[in-house]
Amino acid sequence: MKNAIVTTLILTAGSLLYAQEPAAVPAAMEEPAKVIVTITENGETYTIELPSLESLADMEDLKGLETLQYLEGLEDEDLEFDTFLAEVQADTLDSTSVTIGKWKVVVKEKGDGTDDVDVKFDRVEDDDVKDIDTYRDVDVFETDWFLFDLGYNTYVDKDMQFVKLMADSIALDQKSWGSWDVNLHIFRQRLNIAQGFVNLNWGLSFEWHNYMFRGNYYPTPQQSVFTLQESASTTNLEKNRFSSTHFTLPVMLGFETKPWDTDHSFRMGFGYSPGLMVKGKTKIKDDRGTNKVKDDFNLESPFRHEVNVMMGYGGFNLYASYDLNSMFAEGEGPELHPVSVGLIIRRGFDN
Repeated sequence: MKNAIVTTLILTAGSLLYAQEPAAVPAAMEEPAKVIVTITENGETYTIELPSLESLADMEDLKGLETLQYLEGLEDEDLEFDTFLAEVQADTLDSTSVTIGKWKVVVKEKGDGTDDVDVKFDRVEDDDVKDIDTYRDVDVFETDWFLFDLGYNTYVDKDMQFVKLMADSIALDQKSWGSWDVNLHIFRQRLNIAQGFVNLNWGLSFEWHNYMFRGNYYPTPQQSVFTLQESASTTNLEKNRFSSTHFTLPVMLGFETKPWDTDHSFRMGFGYSPGLMVKGKTKIKDDRGTNKVKDDFNLESPFRHEVNVMMGYGGFNLYASYDLNSMFAEGEGPELHPVSVGLIIRRGFDN
């Protein structure tokens, strides 16, 4: 295209107009919304207002991406418009065509030495519409690396009540700060279905459930049942953390309202994350120093089964998860189910 042309499509009211300067935006909407096309070419600006918005009710796509926007407060109640980019095609200086969804606006000088123009408004043939969808293209298959979630981690009993971790009538008081749920997704892959409105994604991840406690009691390794013991320190423990690490294979079915523009899209997903336990661990710090112990601590192994849900808009995304199986092996500890809620720090799959 020999001449760079920037086109802005906005909603306003008025009649068909061609001028050297952009039309002023009316202060109030007294009539149904209409469409104005402003064309800037070689330093000159031309404004064309289409007589009816009804003919654009099924407007879906724009060919290419350049500059197309809508003035706030002037949207038609029956239509939803977003910020798009548009490409205006011009074969000659005296003929310009603008393709809008399934419609084409052709503006051509009459050639009689005046500034008069002819405006033609035609429907694009169905065979040509296939070439108009370029800006909404979404890759069918995507891969993202090193994604990250961070949240708060606790547990509930079989009745979905928040309770304390107990053994031998000793209850551990959990601290919120430090009880982190950490998910590191080595990679996630996504298959986009129905133009990306539905997607199926899966990956390979590591998850750490961390529980920080108050007091001087901590889990004891190599016991037939989950056991707590008291620290020999004469002062309270500076750090008392119990954690588990799982290697996971998360799978999620997701839904996206605008897969071609994820910065302005609402999404929701429902998933299942089977996990293989890697290790359990305690980290105790007192006035004598820091002591770390690795053991299974009667945790359920080798597999755990977690379900999760995510919801978000744009760059803000939340998740929640729940373990279907008990935290500890049957008969070797209390029946508690880990629960996590948090923020998806790096989600990936941004278009």
